[in-house]
Amino acid sequence: MSITRTVSRRIDKAIFGYGLIEPGDRVLIGLSGGKDSVTLAHQLARRAGSFSIPFSAAAVHIRTEYADLAGIDRLRALADEINLPFEQITISVSGRLKPGRRMNCYWCSTQRRTELLRYAQAHGFTRIALGHHMDDILETFLMNMTQQGEISTMLPVLRYDRYPQWIIRPLAWVTEEQTEAYAREIGYEAVRCRCGFDTTSRRKTVRRALDAILEIQGEGARRQMMRALHNVQMSYMPSFRGRG
Repeated sequence: MSITRTVSRRIDKAIFGYGLIEPGDRVLIGLSGGKDSVTLAHQLARRAGSFSIPFSAAAVHIRTEYADLAGIDRLRALADEINLPFEQITISVSGRLKPGRRMNCYWCSTQRRTELLRYAQAHGFTRIALGHHMDDILETFLMNMTQQGEISTMLPVLRYDRYPQWIIRPLAWVTEEQTEAYAREIGYEAVRCRCGFDTTSRRKTVRRALDAILEIQGEGARRQMMRALHNVQMSYMPSFRGRG
């Protein structure tokens, strides 16, 4: 099976399985320019206007001071090629840091997410599609378990209290390796971040742990872990009423 068909089928699985899109939705795609968001944009643009669930789509790129400046033209060319309305918003994420705080990936992502929400609110979009894939979901699960002491992860669909838009993740059943293969197949060179902060992030550490699990257990463990998130046996989860 071709990578295009594989990714397409897995996106359909997420859309229908989680109810990510409803008739008449206006979907705003967060197009960072990486392989994941490009895969997402390419697939949703193909569906918009002809899918069994009628919806429209557009993309926004939140440009920061760490962006690959030469890569913006590639993004515009891609959007034109797939007939996807595209807009760029420029912000300074380091300029928003509070005194005494240091720049990190989490801060940058939250600032870009905020701009997406504001844009969606101002332009009447009902859904915001993000390019998080299955590996991101599993890494978040491991990170929250080992660093936050809780069983939780990224949700394929969620709604913030302060905004009416829904956040959707149509790549929930797509692996990072598959987005890499997809980008290669369509001949797209990803836009790179030049900040350097992600080389030492906590997510990088957890990613190595996930890679170690897959190396020992095999690739099937990835799918089993994802299935486990949908199959929590509460009767076999401990209930502790003491302190600590």
